[in-house]
Amino acid sequence: MTVDEGAARWSQHAGEPTTGDPEEGKPEGVYARRTRIRKQEILDSALVAFGQKGFYKATLADVASAAGITAAGLLHHFKTKEALLVELLHQRDLAGLQGSTTGGEQPRGRDLLQHLVDTMALNMTRPVTTQMYAVLSTEAVTDAHPARQWFLDRYQRLRALIAAAVIDGASDGDIEAPADVDVTASAIIAVMDGLQIQWLYDPESVNMSEVTCRAINALVRPAVALVPRTPATTPPLT
Repeated sequence: MTVDEGAARWSQHAGEPTTGDPEEGKPEGVYARRTRIRKQEILDSALVAFGQKGFYKATLADVASAAGITAAGLLHHFKTKEALLVELLHQRDLAGLQGSTTGGEQPRGRDLLQHLVDTMALNMTRPVTTQMYAVLSTEAVTDAHPARQWFLDRYQRLRALIAAAVIDGASDGDIEAPADVDVTASAIIAVMDGLQIQWLYDPESVNMSEVTCRAINALVRPAVALVPRTPATTPPLT
């Protein structure tokens, strides 16, 4: 896959108009819209470049070329490669948050566990994002990596979120309470992260939603079993 192909798949809404600042009631100006679209194009290109080469090997020149601008043009929007990475990870957090909420509320208990299963089905439809996450999460274990703290914080939040869901689900009578909810939360994350690696190598042989569903059902034994989701058509990574 080229960077341009990956960017096209990742960004579905970069060119859509917005209504500006809803609090101020001001429409988005032409310059602001052009800037927003250009920044999204850069982020789309960085997503694939970092996923294909890792943070250290991917250069700003790679990203700029894929976005169809000069390196100087890229630096107008993002002063450093680190700033570009931070914004990319922030955008991923926002996308994950939007995907996990219904009616403004985050799912809890058994619903949160089902959401994890659904998320794995969604990840099967976005291989570029999945690859970027897998590559950077491994690369960021080094002390000086600019994404290290982001991943550290994310794993801590995710463990706490899943542990709380298990406790809530047990309190609601929807699942069996495991002996150690923190260990269970870590096991669920380990399954999900490990499956992403296997799937990236051989997507035809691994159904991440189905395996995640089976693992969580085995760990917490819900009264009503979680259900795997059938992903939409999975685009090829290469």
